[in-house]
Amino acid sequence: MGGKLGTALSHVRSELELDEEEIAALNENLQNLYEGDFVGHATVRSETLKGGFRQEMIGYWTEKGEYFYVYFLLHTRETGGNRDVLEFRYGTDFNELYALF
Repeated sequence: MGGKLGTALSHVRSELELDEEEIAALNENLQNLYEGDFVGHATVRSETLKGGFRQEMIGYWTEKGEYFYVYFLLHTRETGGNRDVLEFRYGTDFNELYALF
């Protein structure tokens, strides 16, 4: 909600091994797009697929009515129940991310 995209990305996709400079740059880029923090968020769409796969789109918004979207493709393995993030995309274009469903 505070525009910490780099921080979130480093947690969600730890295999990317982002260094502190890259994390700071991602955070700064998002914070430059929006004044202040996001004031709300909601799941726009969530779809359970076969074999432990799931896709989700989350929307965030500011008081000014500016939107930011995040898309996930997830897989939960039967053994161990680990959830892997297979795809992670983000942006301001609703149609681009919604078309992934």
